[in-house]
Amino acid sequence: MRKMKLNAQERAHEAIRLNKLLGLKGTKTINEVKIQRYKRTHPNQTKITLAILANLRLSKGQTLPELFEIIAKEAECNVSEVRKFFLHTIDSVLLNERRIGKQLVTPALIKFAKKFVFSAEQTEQTAKVVTTKKVVSTDTKEASYESQGKVVVRERLKELLVDKKSPKEGEILTLANLFQFEIELLKLPVLYLLRFFVIEKIQSVFNKQCNILRKNKTLDKRVSRLCNGDMTQIINAYGKNSFAHIFADFCGEFANGIKSFTQYVVENDLVKVGGIIWFTYDKRSRSGAKEIDKEVLELIKKYGGKRYKIEQIEGNKVYEYKGHLSNPNDGRSGSNMLTVIIRRVK
Repeated sequence: MRKMKLNAQERAHEAIRLNKLLGLKGTKTINEVKIQRYKRTHPNQTKITLAILANLRLSKGQTLPELFEIIAKEAECNVSEVRKFFLHTIDSVLLNERRIGKQLVTPALIKFAKKFVFSAEQTEQTAKVVTTKKVVSTDTKEASYESQGKVVVRERLKELLVDKKSPKEGEILTLANLFQFEIELLKLPVLYLLRFFVIEKIQSVFNKQCNILRKNKTLDKRVSRLCNGDMTQIINAYGKNSFAHIFADFCGEFANGIKSFTQYVVENDLVKVGGIIWFTYDKRSRSGAKEIDKEVLELIKKYGGKRYKIEQIEGNKVYEYKGHLSNPNDGRSGSNMLTVIIRRVK
């Protein structure tokens, strides 16, 4: 009997640690009673959600990434999937309603989601690893970044950003690749109050970013946050007027996560009035869609209405260019890319 009581006490202390880490207080805290209530109310749960529900506690000295590893092993899934559903599962328990795939509601969880990025210490350690270990990237986006079409897009963006209608302070949510464009923006004094919230999914590219920031102190001071994660998943933690601008230079197919991202950003007005949103998609489609440009424009019109204006590039609403797979002088070229730039006007 004593052993059972001790185990219960230990579980309670571990739940307290997790609540404290997440900033949950008072009635908005996770405990076993609420977890069991949620499971009774919503009995049909996925394997990953059940694994999360069974591990909503943090042992002494344990980190959140370590907890994610344990959950992923139990659920037989990737850690990225655990990261995607973890906070939304907690939100579901607190509200006793299914919140998976929806915007977070609990203020403490929203705040935590915005701050849950690599700490400066972790970033520094990663950068040190890069200097001693050769990293080989298979990301075609990195190699194609300097195509002539991309240069045209960047020049147009600079014109729009310095325009008096564009916000000149706040964060730019960006898929920065190796900071090629961000470094160009540092040269524009009128934009000096803008900061970069950088998200990178590919580990090898993220490692290189850490190394670049360690060496480039000027750029480092302008990067407010650096996150190794999936922008299409992280975006759900943010709401109206969260960013000055968004650079969603995916260079991926207009489907699944990228399509949902486009809808969410436009529908929920994530940039401030006057803010620029830059989308880039691969023209290819494994689903067989043949008119991606029309699909994109229809989605923006449907969910953005009159709140958004298309900013044309060389007279085109959807600007098409060819990205290079490797050296632009070796005669090979990559997929056709489609770029759309929109501005929130109200």
